[in-house]
Amino acid sequence: MTIIVVDDHRMFRDSVVSFLEAEDFCENALAAASVTEARTMISKHLPQIALVDLSFPDEGGIELVKWAHSSAPDMHSIFVTMHEETNDLRSAVAAGGRGYVTKNAGYDELRSAVLTVASGGLYLDQVMLRRVFAQLSHQPPRGTTSPEGIAELTEREREIFDLLLDDMSISGIGSILFISAKTVENHRSSIYRKLDVHDRLSLFNFARRNGLIH
Repeated sequence: MTIIVVDDHRMFRDSVVSFLEAEDFCENALAAASVTEARTMISKHLPQIALVDLSFPDEGGIELVKWAHSSAPDMHSIFVTMHEETNDLRSAVAAGGRGYVTKNAGYDELRSAVLTVASGGLYLDQVMLRRVFAQLSHQPPRGTTSPEGIAELTEREREIFDLLLDDMSISGIGSILFISAKTVENHRSSIYRKLDVHDRLSLFNFARRNGLIH
């Protein structure tokens, strides 16, 4: 198949093209450094798969994928990005993306994403799957309201809140979320302040009182 890589970071773009060229499933690997260049190349070469970054200095990958829906309906798009927030995932899916792979995932995940999407499937890498499951596992039942303070947590803080309730260490949380232990500690302090708790034990007590854990 023909695959186009749309990313404004040359080193990353070139490395992905080199990877694709070594794979049997890729007959032709194209590269575009901007959304404008990508539109021209897509119209000319009609690739089956586009690997698209989310962020560009001009238009974003979201706009490119929306455009491709009408201009290249036979092309399927996979977002390949550093963005690991589920809000970005929602935007990608709403735009018509068929896959979402974070740049920390590695080439095995990227290969699986391309083959899955090319065969008509959908793909999320393990980083994003963990985030989606973490959110769903502590979501309150329909018709109930969130405990006081929970609504004030940012998306990242809610992820760390859930992992703290799983009794995970600071370093363990950092490893899962690909952030430093210091960053985790800063988020933890913000969580404690917003929920009016002072340590891990009082956080557990808060969760029990509000039916978040049993």
